[in-house]
Amino acid sequence: YGCSQGRTSLTIFESILHACPGQSFTMFLIDQPGNDWATTRQMFSNWPVEPSTSTCFTSRHDIEAALAESNPSPIRIFLCGISFFEQVLPDGILDIAISGSA
Repeated sequence: YGCSQGRTSLTIFESILHACPGQSFTMFLIDQPGNDWATTRQMFSNWPVEPSTSTCFTSRHDIEAALAESNPSPIRIFLCGISFFEQVLPDGILDIAISGSA
């Protein structure tokens, strides 16, 4: 939560991938809707970044719909521009959460 442009998240994500080779992962980068999502998308350009047709997901329901879609990629990166004052992710899908603060 509070991914900003994604530098810290990228370092953590790469460490997890290195420690768990061959595993499937879905990562949710969450920040305010006005975040610099273009830079965040560039930081994670080695993997499929969703949504592919807009800047970021702006509702939990959009995230749920995207998760329900079939996707063969073992690595999925979701950009989520949703206020922290509401539930961001669907129930039961979060294993690890990291909150950054400047």
